[in-house]
Amino acid sequence: MAVKVHEQPAEGGLLLVLYVEDVESARASVRDDVLADMEATLGLGRAEVGKSLTAALLQLHQGELAKVQIDSLTEAPPGSRRFAARFIFRDYRVVTEGLVWYDVVRSETGPSDASALVRNKLRFEVHAHLVGEDKTVDDLRKALG
Repeated sequence: MAVKVHEQPAEGGLLLVLYVEDVESARASVRDDVLADMEATLGLGRAEVGKSLTAALLQLHQGELAKVQIDSLTEAPPGSRRFAARFIFRDYRVVTEGLVWYDVVRSETGPSDASALVRNKLRFEVHAHLVGEDKTVDDLRKALG
């Protein structure tokens, strides 16, 4: 759902980067000396540390999504699988309101000047709208058909 974590080349350690809607959103890292200490002391290898950093980045993203409120979700025209909504984004002491859209068929969100976090939140909201809260991935694929 347009949220990806990739390992990046890094001298002297492990660097993971979280991308939201193809925009770099956050980084997680650990130095090689710390990795060696974790392996020697705790028995945790690079792969295990990478998994925990990936989980931490995804949890961070979930927390960031709470800053975005999506309202007035509309499919226009009906049946087109193109949705638009109003958003309110609360980031520290700045509150922004605007319009955001998601074309399900093309898997495109916009406008490009809207925060990647806002566009990603709309993607989640539309998918939840299409399949309901308790549906499986297969149900989502059928709904997007």
